[in-house]
Amino acid sequence: MTTQPILQAQPSFFRRAYWSAYLVYHVIGQAHYPFSSAVRIARDRDRRVRRMVAYAYRWAPYYRETLDRLGLTPDDFRTVDDLRQLPFISVADLQADPERFRSSEFGPAEVLALSSSGSTGRPHTVWHDLAALYQNAIHGEREHLLWRQAAGKRRLRSLGIGSMLSSAGLVRAATRANALWPRAVGRRPPPVAIEDGPAAWAAALGAVRPDVLNAYGSALSRLAAYAQTAEPPVIWPPLVRFAADGLSHEARRLLNRAGVQVFSGYQAIEAFKMGFECDQHDAYHVNDDLYPLRIVDDEGHDCPPGVVGEVVVSNLITRGTVLLNYRLGDLAARIEAPCPCGRHLSRISFVQGRSNDALFDVNGQEVSHLAMAGPVSSTPGVIEWQVRQLALDRLVVQLVAAPGCDREQAVQRISAAGKARLGQAVDIQVRFVDAIDRTAGGKLRFIISEVQRP
Repeated sequence: MTTQPILQAQPSFFRRAYWSAYLVYHVIGQAHYPFSSAVRIARDRDRRVRRMVAYAYRWAPYYRETLDRLGLTPDDFRTVDDLRQLPFISVADLQADPERFRSSEFGPAEVLALSSSGSTGRPHTVWHDLAALYQNAIHGEREHLLWRQAAGKRRLRSLGIGSMLSSAGLVRAATRANALWPRAVGRRPPPVAIEDGPAAWAAALGAVRPDVLNAYGSALSRLAAYAQTAEPPVIWPPLVRFAADGLSHEARRLLNRAGVQVFSGYQAIEAFKMGFECDQHDAYHVNDDLYPLRIVDDEGHDCPPGVVGEVVVSNLITRGTVLLNYRLGDLAARIEAPCPCGRHLSRISFVQGRSNDALFDVNGQEVSHLAMAGPVSSTPGVIEWQVRQLALDRLVVQLVAAPGCDREQAVQRISAAGKARLGQAVDIQVRFVDAIDRTAGGKLRFIISEVQRP
């Protein structure tokens, strides 16, 4: 991670007072905003579209060049549907020339640079202005209402499993350094290092007794597995919240059985608060007014509800790096039915993988990763898993199993499913392990293919 001037500056009292007032003013009404009418949400979204396109044209070279080339002006963008006039951009575009998307309004000391872990390729960097960082904290109130209701408290004590140098840690440091409010209300306990492992995480839970635990989904899976045989027993908080990578079905079941409510957030360094899981626990609510999403197929056409496609986001909040029509690489499906919880935000399914999670059958034909992800993740007793394709005819499946898992049945189920989809000639080795290696950023990659794409 590069040096962050925004974290090293010593802001004046008046600067910190300004950002404190900014936070207090904008947080009003956020907790209940998702219950606003669909008309209001659409109005707020379209207003932000107009402002962001005008801003992008003035300050970001890519958008100025693109609109001029297409014969468009900012006045041609009135609603979210008008963003379809812009081409898609991808992580490859950010990697090739990030400065084209960076706003020239801000100097290096005025933005926070967040870098991807590079788990699926070369890392890329996204710059966030300070207002966007505070908006991230403000929009978190939409989830916090759920947490307060689940815990039965107005004030929550939280604990994180992570790193001060992670994206979330850097965002917290920047917001604390530039406002007064953290000094007045105190700091939350520092995150427990993700490198320390489940025993240290469990000890911190016992010492802090938080109301909510924030962590990667794969870290919660490891902790749930550890808790099955831990002595002394793990003292779970009333609820946990995960993001960044997935939580296995078995781990969620174990947490629920322990009396823990599980919530997840949909976020990325390119767009912070895209969505969140409500108390129905069946999908994400999308913050349409902040980060409108599309679900598109390989040709870029909108997928019908229920059909899995790639998520495309337009960030209407961050101005450090401007991203409109950005292909995230996540796979999900739009859900048309309204949610019984009463929120009027649109909904998408939980993320079902990555667009580059490619597997191939014995003939070299690409097969959806769900051919293996579905059967493996739904196998009873499997807490963590990873599928690695070493050759067209060879797969290695690593599993972390809960006590009581029928291992023989798990092997038979996974092998049968893999051969049915990839070919009977495929050699599928199922290995039970104590832990699965993470990326440098602490995430778990579920599908890894070492086969050269034809």
